[in-house]
Amino acid sequence: MIQEYPKDFFIRIEGDEHRIARLTVNMMNPTDYSIEIDIVHKESKKIWDHVGQIFHQSSEEEGIENGIQYLSNYLNRQNND
Repeated sequence: MIQEYPKDFFIRIEGDEHRIARLTVNMMNPTDYSIEIDIVHKESKKIWDHVGQIFHQSSEEEGIENGIQYLSNYLNRQNND
């Protein structure tokens, strides 16, 4: 089965009705993935904030898990400021 990249995954941000998080998975080769983490406007999907990027993930699943953790840490820092 052929999978196409990049893949976007959207995550609801609790307490924010106008924005959502987007994880974009890119495959560099079958054992190397990168993840882009952005906060985007819910309707237009335009980037509101580029949170970060993670490189050299050994699988799509590992990249998504680490991307969610990265996003969680970012949102926690934002809430504590």
